[in-house]
Amino acid sequence: MRRLAAGAYADIARAQCALIRAQLAVWLWPTGRLVAASTGPAAEPDPPGAALLARRMGRAVHRAATYGLFRPKCLTRALALKKLLEDRGVRSARLCVGVRPDGSRLLAHAWVEHGEAVLADRPAHVHGFSRLAELDLMASPGDRGE
Repeated sequence: MRRLAAGAYADIARAQCALIRAQLAVWLWPTGRLVAASTGPAAEPDPPGAALLARRMGRAVHRAATYGLFRPKCLTRALALKKLLEDRGVRSARLCVGVRPDGSRLLAHAWVEHGEAVLADRPAHVHGFSRLAELDLMASPGDRGE
């Protein structure tokens, strides 16, 4: 972590804040209020350099989740990354949920993709899951005037 560029530390700090907000949302909101089924491709085009920004924010969330204040689970990490990207105008990132059998259990996993890239996760791990849905973040109560 000592060899990172100065801007990377700011990204990690933003990611840590996003992870804390996402964790609070997971604890306080019913899951159905956090996400909704995706309605398809983003209506607005991504800003120039969106792919680079998406990978950079993915690395920041991974670092904050690995070395930060707590070790969030996959849904919290995915929600935080998706929100970070949306706040920066990257609307085409997809929050995905998948499952895979593990003996008599069914394991679930959440991750974010942008284009063909899996962000803040290992592609080999993600590809072991059968995708159930792509999800969009729902607006928080304050965003809807509630």
